[in-house]
Amino acid sequence: MDFVDALRVLGRRWIVVCLGLLLTAGAGFYAITVVATEYQARAQYVLLLPSSSTGSNNPTNPYTNLNTGLIFAASLIASDLSTKTVARELVEEDFKSEFSIALGTSGGPALDVIVKGTDRDDVLETRDELLRRFDDELGSLQRIPGIPQSQLIFSRTNAVDPVAEAVPGAKRKALMLIAAIGLVLTLIAAFTIDGLSRRRSRRTGETGETGETGPSLAGATPPARERTDQVPAGRSAPGEPELAERGRVARGPWSNRNR
Repeated sequence: MDFVDALRVLGRRWIVVCLGLLLTAGAGFYAITVVATEYQARAQYVLLLPSSSTGSNNPTNPYTNLNTGLIFAASLIASDLSTKTVARELVEEDFKSEFSIALGTSGGPALDVIVKGTDRDDVLETRDELLRRFDDELGSLQRIPGIPQSQLIFSRTNAVDPVAEAVPGAKRKALMLIAAIGLVLTLIAAFTIDGLSRRRSRRTGETGETGETGPSLAGATPPARERTDQVPAGRSAPGEPELAERGRVARGPWSNRNR
């Protein structure tokens, strides 16, 4: 079936196509009114070494003193707070928003935190709770005896959204998904109904060409035997007296004597 044949099928089943498009449009309108707006808040958590980490006589800028140890510490924090246990604890503490934690794309010792949800206040509260847990996790990682005070990692936050912003693509994605599903279902219904209808019409045409068999002759009442003494056209059938007279004439005069 080529494109032209497909258009012909859709033209023949235009009622099905129109009904499917109307149902799809209704579902899309329902999605716009029902699907809640999604909000998002971001923050970046950066690990740094103190200026005195290179010695009190030769202090350095923390941003220029970035080594692989800081990146390793950031990855440990990300893996510890991305577990299902932490997610379950947040839910138990009534934090409903979803979140993701990943190493920064810059390749440095930074963690990008993204929190999404339908409650704007809860999104901000969840983001702030994660940042607080980052500090707790960083402190627990450095509870090792013998670490010099000048080598203790500290943190600072960057690119912290002051408010949770609405994500414009949430409802658009829902509309695109509904439109795709509705279009596919409409096409399937149109082609299926057209195929069944054409198959039924073809079967009816073949039955009409071969002819239908008549009723069985078994048990049918045979036609009455035709009378041989048909009356010529223009004459009426003889009555009983006339038939009796004809019988006497046919027997002759000797018939009365033999009785």
